[in-house]
Amino acid sequence: MSIYNVLVVACVVVVISAMWGAGFALRGRAAGDGPFRSRATRVRTAGALTMARHRAVRWAVALGGGALVWLGTGWPIGGLLFAVLVMTVPFFFGGAKIAADRIRMLEALEQWVRYLSDAMSAGSMPVQTIVKSADHAPPAIKAQVTRLATRLATPRLDRNVVLEAFADEIDDALGDIVVLALKRAVNARGGERVPQVLQTLAEAVAADVKARRNIEKGRSGPRKETQTIVLFLAAGVGALSLFTNYPRMYATAEGQVVLSILGAVVLLALGMMRRLSVGGQPPRILTERNGGGGA
Repeated sequence: MSIYNVLVVACVVVVISAMWGAGFALRGRAAGDGPFRSRATRVRTAGALTMARHRAVRWAVALGGGALVWLGTGWPIGGLLFAVLVMTVPFFFGGAKIAADRIRMLEALEQWVRYLSDAMSAGSMPVQTIVKSADHAPPAIKAQVTRLATRLATPRLDRNVVLEAFADEIDDALGDIVVLALKRAVNARGGERVPQVLQTLAEAVAADVKARRNIEKGRSGPRKETQTIVLFLAAGVGALSLFTNYPRMYATAEGQVVLSILGAVVLLALGMMRRLSVGGQPPRILTERNGGGGA
């Protein structure tokens, strides 16, 4: 009975700590909260607060739910596994969102490249065109283009390094090819052909987006089936734990060892599922900078 009381106290402490953490995360003491914030700063702060709120709720559910699982089943490893699963759900089941975000970014890159091509064809200078494009950049890459424009407008910064930083933010082979073309433009080497090159690149990006959409359409079926199997499995284990003597099998030290092994197997399977659902990306052309850029 005393052990039960200790666990109840521990559960209460965990829940109170989670609530305190949630309140601290939502206090809005982020950088840029002063009276002279720009609209972009306010948007970033609001987004950070929303993410902090989601993290706080997830922590509260993970810690409180894990403690309840421990109390209800007598499985400390079960409570730990529950908390780990709650915290890692976005990672294991977020493959579709990652792929969708990547496709939206590439679509935005295509639109931006077409804008640059049209503007340069009309006689606009490359650097000025890129700087002005921040006002017309699609939402999916607006932050990246805005940073690129700000850095290019700063004379003391090396243009090649600035463009390579933009390529790192896009983090895709197609973005690297676009940056290589823009390097030629801003350095005035063969710049007269850059608009045609950018137009060709825009068409290549559009074709790549179409191919990736078809791939994701094929992956969506197996991904949903796997998620359904996992949900039914979790529901079955929960029902057995509530309505049968199933928890007694793992109430011993040996049972907890077996449960930890089974939990590790499940986490490994979820990790493999996530890796298959996300897929690999084409290798980058521009390597990460180590004191300099490279092609």
